[in-house]
Amino acid sequence: MNQLGLFRTFIAVVERGSFTAAARHVGKTKSIVSKQVAQLELLLNLRLFNRTTRALHITEQGASVYQHALAIIEQVDSLFQLNTSVSDPLTGRLRISAPHTFSETTLMAKLPSFMKLHPQLKIELVLNDHYVDLVAAGFDLAFRIGQLDDSNMIARKIGLCQQMLVASPAFIACHAPIEAITQLAELPCVVDTNRREGAKWLFVRDGQTEHVRVSAKLEVNSAAAAAMAAAAGIGIALLPEFAAASFLESGALVVVLPHYTLPSMGVYAIYPHRDYLTQKVSALLDHLS
Repeated sequence: MNQLGLFRTFIAVVERGSFTAAARHVGKTKSIVSKQVAQLELLLNLRLFNRTTRALHITEQGASVYQHALAIIEQVDSLFQLNTSVSDPLTGRLRISAPHTFSETTLMAKLPSFMKLHPQLKIELVLNDHYVDLVAAGFDLAFRIGQLDDSNMIARKIGLCQQMLVASPAFIACHAPIEAITQLAELPCVVDTNRREGAKWLFVRDGQTEHVRVSAKLEVNSAAAAAMAAAAGIGIALLPEFAAASFLESGALVVVLPHYTLPSMGVYAIYPHRDYLTQKVSALLDHLS
């Protein structure tokens, strides 16, 4: 029995989401793929998937097996590459999850140059403003901004993102001078609900941390949409720099309360915990850093 082959088939099913898609990917029939997964379950004495007539869901034990299987397969594959040059081209597929606005304004500014360096590498970039399960969804890598949850994932900090408090010149002209953060609670604000802190905005002045809970005139789950709303005069917005930059350059937005400091947010690359980091992921992270 080719146990490594069973694990490769299992990985394909997890990453493709169905026996049919996995069969198409590995060049086998659906029945063979299903049989090999069943063989692996028997070998491990574990249920790897919960099957229904309409869907296939990986079990908690299956997700753990997937992580370990990836590590094993990658280490085995690396043994066959020991005699190859480090300059050999990257091949295969790299599946990435990343936030919408960050991807559109920042990541896509860097990704094309990486792809030109590695023309044989295929990249699937999936934009998600919600946190995804990397293992269950078959992602090699995810980008997240701000505070991270504790998990069994590996997080690598690749940069910092400055936050900015902004409003349109027309909004500023229609209101009394804004001189203290306490005034924000009484003013219409645009809240990006993707921020983990939501309507609780944190500031630093003279080394002291202060926060204010604002009243949301508009709630939207997109930094880009929040920037557009603020530029349209709907309210004050707390935005990441990459969402506000173009509006600030054009004069559609101006900085509010510049004498206060807003904490920077970390930009992190998240990938499954494994002893061996794939060359594809490592190369991309080095390029972005």
